[in-house]
Amino acid sequence: MGLTLDLARMLLSSRHHGDTPSPTCFRRVLTIGRQQLYLRPNDLDRLESEFDIGGAFNGFRTEWGEFCEPFLRQILDCESIDSIDHSDFEAATILHDLNQPVPAELHEQYDLVLDGGTLEHIFHLPTAISNYINMLAVGGTLVLGTNANNHCGHGFYQFSPELFFRVFSELNGFEKPTVVLVQHPFPGGELSSHTRCMVVTDPDELRQRVGLVNDQPTMIMVKARRSKRVEPFSSPIFQSDYQRQWSSHELHSTMQAATPPAPQGFVGHCRRFVGNTSRSIQSRLPTSLKRQINGRKQLKAYSFGNRKFYHRWIP
Repeated sequence: MGLTLDLARMLLSSRHHGDTPSPTCFRRVLTIGRQQLYLRPNDLDRLESEFDIGGAFNGFRTEWGEFCEPFLRQILDCESIDSIDHSDFEAATILHDLNQPVPAELHEQYDLVLDGGTLEHIFHLPTAISNYINMLAVGGTLVLGTNANNHCGHGFYQFSPELFFRVFSELNGFEKPTVVLVQHPFPGGELSSHTRCMVVTDPDELRQRVGLVNDQPTMIMVKARRSKRVEPFSSPIFQSDYQRQWSSHELHSTMQAATPPAPQGFVGHCRRFVGNTSRSIQSRLPTSLKRQINGRKQLKAYSFGNRKFYHRWIP
């Protein structure tokens, strides 16, 4: 587990919140496990050219795979850095099994909680996420990177963007999170800086599921800012499309569904004609062919080429 180039970019972009001109303070930092730093000299040059942070990179050099504390101190100006782990094999400063609730003295102690690849290895997922939230101060930022697609066997879990949109929501005391999918060429995300980073649209905004079917390993990065104190998961978490269907069912049980408006104008009538003709033709096709057509439509929709779902991440 550790900081790749893209996670480092997310951290640096997190130093400025919204239109705030001054850097966000990451004075007190907690890393989930000891995080290694996977930055090459050209990666450092790239970060220095992308982010104007007053010459903080001057003289900074690191060996690939070393622990990240020097980077956090010099580049992010962090003052105190703790690490929490189940074992002391990497000399973490706090020993605790994140399958269990953290003690109250750790609550709201950190301005930045950083997980570069631990969450997928923790069995009691809701407890682990609750711990992350509880240890984060109000106004603090959570940054995490974990598995999305094509990492079967790496840990216990691979994650959907929907989970993080629903967990790090206003319901749990967070501002709207930034969720980014990072496609990389090798199973080890740290082995290459040639990645494709796409911001994910919240499925609740689109009122449909946002899926991805691809053939390369893909990790997911999340940045979430805690805006108020809320007991984690005091209200149940539901997938947005099911929540919408349940609400729609309750509405339709008391009123008749409205008839969609007829298309207006020449273009609207043309679209309606083409759509009706296409549906009429497909209805006469053999079932096997209809399945193939629908499957191809799904593959096209569940790709990075779907601009409703995804757009390029620019930190």
